[in-house]
Amino acid sequence: MLLEEERNYIVDFGKKLVTAKLTTGTGGDLSMINRSKKQVAISSSGLNYFKTRPMDVVITDMDGRVEEGSCKPSSELKFHLDRISRQPFTRILFMPPPLPASGGTSRPYTT
Repeated sequence: MLLEEERNYIVDFGKKLVTAKLTTGTGGDLSMINRSKKQVAISSSGLNYFKTRPMDVVITDMDGRVEEGSCKPSSELKFHLDRISRQPFTRILFMPPPLPASGGTSRPYTT
């Protein structure tokens, strides 16, 4: 399995986000880059974080081509790739769902 460590991290972190009430079951998108392999692990579209298994996390190359995974990658894949490629120190990106009070916009969290 490609990027097994990154996949496990996305599964675990997604559950922590929901438990901490920072998002809901399918809200927001998570991605994690492995720069040495030039691959990105990204959460699947519409899949509840508590039902997500490591094999459900999609692996793409830096151009967004799916390299492994049977699920559909997040609809925000292009945004994640753009953000990660322009921020060389970013390894993990969480894009929360838009908040009604914000007029339908949200800000990404990176580490």
